[in-house]
Amino acid sequence: MRKICAWCGKDIGEIESEQGGVISHGMCDSCHDIFNLERSTFQNLEDYVEQLDAPTLVVDEKGVVLGGNRKARSALGKSAEEIAGVLSGDVMSCAYAKLPGGCGETMHCSGCTIRNSVNQTHRTGEPLEDVEAYQLLEVDGQAVRMLLRISTRKSGDVILLRIGEMRAA
Repeated sequence: MRKICAWCGKDIGEIESEQGGVISHGMCDSCHDIFNLERSTFQNLEDYVEQLDAPTLVVDEKGVVLGGNRKARSALGKSAEEIAGVLSGDVMSCAYAKLPGGCGETMHCSGCTIRNSVNQTHRTGEPLEDVEAYQLLEVDGQAVRMLLRISTRKSGDVILLRIGEMRAA
């Protein structure tokens, strides 16, 4: 059985198994060190997030995006300056964030899977893996229902929000 890091995708070895070539997900030493810091420095976290294979955003307890890796910026069509310090609904181009009140303040926000997942992981410290999130996102000026598969993990005072899949639903 091959063991693959669930966060960075690094092959972390082979383990004995009766199941043959099945893949198991764990966490490599680098990821473990990042997620077990008492308080990550943003510079170390920024370097770590940049090397991840999946689009990943760094989000604070208020839902503000502090940064994201190149893959996230590319997937969202935004620069580092356009996402830093911006509420996650605005970064993701949530159609509801355009309503009066903005991100986090509309009647739709209480049911937002992304927001609720980030809040839950921040509150409990427990990671969430491959959560299905259906969001109404603005794409080329049109509101499109999208399926996102997200994972959250707490590191220090922030949440890493990984986007494993993003497609029209």
